[in-house]
Amino acid sequence: MAYALTLLYIALSLVSPAVLPDAMVAMRPNLVLGILVIFSVLPSLAESKLVTIPDTYFLIGLLFTCALSSAATGWLSSSITTFTGFLPILITLYFVAITCRSPRRMKILVNVLVVVAFFIFAKGLLAYYSGNFSSDYLLMEGVDGNSLYRFRGLGVLADPN
Repeated sequence: MAYALTLLYIALSLVSPAVLPDAMVAMRPNLVLGILVIFSVLPSLAESKLVTIPDTYFLIGLLFTCALSSAATGWLSSSITTFTGFLPILITLYFVAITCRSPRRMKILVNVLVVVAFFIFAKGLLAYYSGNFSSDYLLMEGVDGNSLYRFRGLGVLADPN
């Protein structure tokens, strides 16, 4: 159950809740799903050996270092933004570390990521060939006086690079 919820959480995070109907977006599905994943992962946390891996503590330290680095610039509010922006990525990494304990599960995760990539590509392709150049899946850039359209996702994947 925890593994299936983790896959769903990752897919929804990458696709972005913006693709969902407005009524569902208002219910904050990523937050609800994330909480469900946390509760479903808790029973298998002890057998995951996550506490014995030095990277666990390094990444938690990195989270706080990033937040303190932002605070050191004099912007305390940017420290909170940095913390809340990096925390879901870190938690997702731990979800994968706890639930993907076999090569088969890792292959399924990779397939989910490929399906998400093809979904985003299809949305961009559909927008481009239908002439919907104002779509969120397209980013227009000027190159030598010409327009170049680049595909991009929404949310976390909004940067076309």
